[in-house]
Amino acid sequence: QMNPHFFFNALNTIGGFISKSDSKKAKFYISKFAKLMSVTLENSLDDLVTIEDEMKLVENYLHLEQMRENFEFEISIKEDLKDRLIPSLILQPIVENSIKHGFIDLDFKGRIEVYADKDALGNMIVKILDNGHGNDKSTNSQHTSVSSSLTQERLRLLCNDRAEYRMSFPKEGGTIVELKIPNLN
Repeated sequence: QMNPHFFFNALNTIGGFISKSDSKKAKFYISKFAKLMSVTLENSLDDLVTIEDEMKLVENYLHLEQMRENFEFEISIKEDLKDRLIPSLILQPIVENSIKHGFIDLDFKGRIEVYADKDALGNMIVKILDNGHGNDKSTNSQHTSVSSSLTQERLRLLCNDRAEYRMSFPKEGGTIVELKIPNLN
C-alpha cells in the first residue's frame, strides 16, 4: 500500500502548479499521477507481477517525486529477466524510504539506482541503492525499520520463505537494499 501522505503531497503539488498558472507542469503531473494510480490498481489485483511492470510503477512514482525533490534516478533490468515474477508493490515502499528518510536536508543531489540482475543460481537480485543519509540517527529510522519488517514479511509469505531481504549502510554513506527472489514463474 502506498503511503496516504504521498497522495496528499501529490494533490498539493498539483494545486501549487495550478495556483501558479503553470498548466504545463500541472497537466504533466496529473498525467503521471493518473498513470501511477492505474498501474497501482492493476498491480494490486495480483500477488505477483513481472519485474518490468513493477519497475514501470517505480519509475512513474520516481518521476512524480522528482518534481518535488532534488534527486536523480536510474532503473535497469537485465533483458532476460523482464518477464520474471516479483511480489507486486514491493519496491515502491523501499524507494519511498530512500526519498523520505535518506534525502532529508541533503546538501548534495540525491541519487537512487534500482536494478535487477540474476545470480549464478538463477535467482533474481534486485538492488535499490541511494546516496542519502544511510544509517544516520538524525533520520526517522523507527519508521524505516517498521517498513522494512513489513516488506520482509510480505516477501517471506509470497515467496514461500525462499526470498531474502538485506539492508546495508556503506561507510561512504547511503543505503543498499538487496532482494533475492527465486524464480516464481
